[in-house]
Amino acid sequence: MASDGKDVADQVVPGLLALLDSMDQAVIVQDATDRIQLLNTTARKWFPDLEVGNEFCQQGESFVAEPGGYRVCGRLRPLIGGWRAWVITEVTGETAGEAARQREFLLLAG
Repeated sequence: MASDGKDVADQVVPGLLALLDSMDQAVIVQDATDRIQLLNTTARKWFPDLEVGNEFCQQGESFVAEPGGYRVCGRLRPLIGGWRAWVITEVTGETAGEAARQREFLLLAG
């Protein structure tokens, strides 16, 4: 399930948690203090050590990583009140070129 706490998101938008859990992308929602407030099923699969309440510290607005044998790239999506969501996609043959360009850009940006 996407959230361990009270399912406020599901009360505000009925079915939202089920929708997030059905996605092939990982979604990690953080509050303004960098604490994780929501993880969908794919996020739990790719980042098994993360739990609601943990910090998920990533620098910048994107990243490429290989957690647990999965090659993934994440993009930051700002939300209201300092909250943000990381939308993370598995890198496949199609996205490998984009991920390589992104990694090169990040290295050049320093």
